[in-house]
Amino acid sequence: MPLFQNKAIYLTIIAILTSSLSHAGPKLAVMESAFGKRVKVENIELAKKAGYDGIQILTGVLDERGLLPLSYPSLIRSFKEASVKHGVEIVALCAGEMNKLPCWNPEMKEKAYSTGIQSIQACKALDVPILLVPFFNAAGFGDDPEDPKFKAATRLLRVLTSEAEAYGVTLGIESRTKQPAIDHILAEIDSPYLKVYYDTGNMLVVGENVYDVIEHWGDETICQMHLKSFDSDIGTFGDGKTDLPRLANSISKSGYQGWLVFEPGPGKNRKLGFEYAKENFKRIQGMLSESH
Repeated sequence: MPLFQNKAIYLTIIAILTSSLSHAGPKLAVMESAFGKRVKVENIELAKKAGYDGIQILTGVLDERGLLPLSYPSLIRSFKEASVKHGVEIVALCAGEMNKLPCWNPEMKEKAYSTGIQSIQACKALDVPILLVPFFNAAGFGDDPEDPKFKAATRLLRVLTSEAEAYGVTLGIESRTKQPAIDHILAEIDSPYLKVYYDTGNMLVVGENVYDVIEHWGDETICQMHLKSFDSDIGTFGDGKTDLPRLANSISKSGYQGWLVFEPGPGKNRKLGFEYAKENFKRIQGMLSESH
């Protein structure tokens, strides 16, 4: 029988994954992409209506002036006002466009650096403490510290970390590069403003022992986490092969006290939107309520 068909186990683990991470109760946020819209102020209200206390916003794409949407003060004001109005904390930004901007490509390098720096500045303007810096697809740099791509990504992170320190923003590396290679980058740059944005779905795909890594890194190295399933037909959390009891135990042992952010996983029958985000919240929070 698949693990998630045992409802009693599932309810118990969801309770651990949420309530054990904060004395004040669950800290659940949602990546705005779950609503099928990006860099949209209305996603904050949707997050509230779907039940979430926090949201992660993408920083968008450079326009013809070389500026990100969140480089415009008027949009910053709108996001801040909506956050206050609806009582939804913007827990992190994500420079998602960097996935298309390999920093070792001479034609993309300038845009990669500009996107990263402007995203950091947007964090400061919005009073958001964390920026997710992703390295997937074209921007993935592998696991070999001697690879030119790896070295170029390290140089980029060094520059961005210096900028982040100046603005009081913590950067979180998210990639499919495994723990030993990420440890190499962290040791080389050696800054409290450079950490890991850990996504168990991403790392299970490449065969990393996510349970041991979470315990190894703990709260000192992991700045925030994504909840995501990679092997669900409809991209919902709770489906798939993740060993939830072991995951919950690892998070508890690690001392992690931050936000758990739901991010849409892939799925051929996935339908992004309000109902999708709401259903994923209900799968977590509703089942948690039933377990008491």
